[in-house]
Amino acid sequence: MPLSAAPEPKRRFVPSKWEKQKVMKIVRAIRQGRIVPNKPKTLDDRPQFYSIWETAASDHPAPAPAPKPRLPTNAESYNPPEEYLPTEEERKEWEEQDREDRERDFLPQKHSALRLVPAYPEFIKNRFDRLLDLYLAPRIQRRRLNIDPDSLIPTLPSPQSLRPFPTYLSLYQHHHTSRARCLSISPDDEWVVSGDENGVVSLWEVITGHEAARWSFEQRIGSITWCPRKDVSYFVVGLEEEIIFLSPPFVTGSVSSATKALFDPEAAGSGGNQAVGSSSASSASTVSWTVTRRGTKSASSTVQGSAAIIHDVLQCVRLPRGSGRVAQLSFHRKGDYLSSLSVAGSGTGQSSVWIHQVSKQHSQAPFKNVKGTVQKSMFHPIKPHFFVATQRYVRVYDLAAQQLLKTYLTGIKWISSLDIHPSGDHFIVGGYDKKLCWFDLELSDKPYKVLR
Repeated sequence: MPLSAAPEPKRRFVPSKWEKQKVMKIVRAIRQGRIVPNKPKTLDDRPQFYSIWETAASDHPAPAPAPKPRLPTNAESYNPPEEYLPTEEERKEWEEQDREDRERDFLPQKHSALRLVPAYPEFIKNRFDRLLDLYLAPRIQRRRLNIDPDSLIPTLPSPQSLRPFPTYLSLYQHHHTSRARCLSISPDDEWVVSGDENGVVSLWEVITGHEAARWSFEQRIGSITWCPRKDVSYFVVGLEEEIIFLSPPFVTGSVSSATKALFDPEAAGSGGNQAVGSSSASSASTVSWTVTRRGTKSASSTVQGSAAIIHDVLQCVRLPRGSGRVAQLSFHRKGDYLSSLSVAGSGTGQSSVWIHQVSKQHSQAPFKNVKGTVQKSMFHPIKPHFFVATQRYVRVYDLAAQQLLKTYLTGIKWISSLDIHPSGDHFIVGGYDKKLCWFDLELSDKPYKVLR
């Protein structure tokens, strides 16, 4: 019979009796239930240890994710910098402290290589404390709020809600033959004093608009301000290289005596016009104080029907030569200190700032060299701080510590005005480019709000 590679036909297949017996044995065991082909899983098949944050109960919201542990700092390094290594005194102090009072649970140590670092003895305890915190401490998941930052800034009120404000002209008074350049209101709001370009200072009554008194000077009036104190009554006039202290004619009684005693204690209550020579130079005979009672009559024999009144010049402060016209006078809230700003030339020359103490008749220049041309200067109403505004910046100085505290960036090309809120928390700066910047002293050095 020839050989072939054909497969054996099925008719020649003879089943094995031994395999048949084995199969039948398994079939009978399945029928009798001794063998379960697909055994159902029970709850006991769950592993003995499992993460409690993997699955959540059906009747509770999903738990918050476990907070991440604090990242290590330089103190945890195996080779920390020298400033992190404790000294013997610090190590002894750390060992004497209780475990709860210690800032760290370990002391930084220095090792030359990472393989030389020993096992951390507090590892198991720290892990156990962390698990206790995760298990016992309640946690909530903080979601980031989608809030527009501009909505948190308070909006400015509309002008309609700020009534009452001036809506009509109540009184109008013509200031002689020239323009009025400065104005100041008395602390009791009953009198107004003004100065013009021809050197005329007028005292006006607020209610009636009546000109109660008039003073004439040969120089142009640069600035004028009223003392904020209520126990005395006087105002200050800034001229060319000179500051004049004047007392209004309506002052009588105890206020008049207190005013005279402030500038001339010996002549207080004497009732006469005495010439008292009292001068004090604050720095190398540059500024001189002169107390001279010199009677000067008003500019005309009658002022709107009233007889001429003799007025006294309480004090005269002569500034250094070449300092220029006094462009600004500003009193401290308590009324004892006065700052003067003088500008040489026609308003564009070198500027000088002086601080005068009225009670001690003393003057001093707080700055040797001022950066830029000073435009305005003011006292802080509460703290011993002094504000100096140049053309673009506002600098705040501490008079007690004699140092610069902060420089505010206004963004204005040329500053024209400065004012501080009575609380001392805010100040506003105005410029010739029609900008008004509102600053908050507790916030940034940039404007909180810019009004155009």
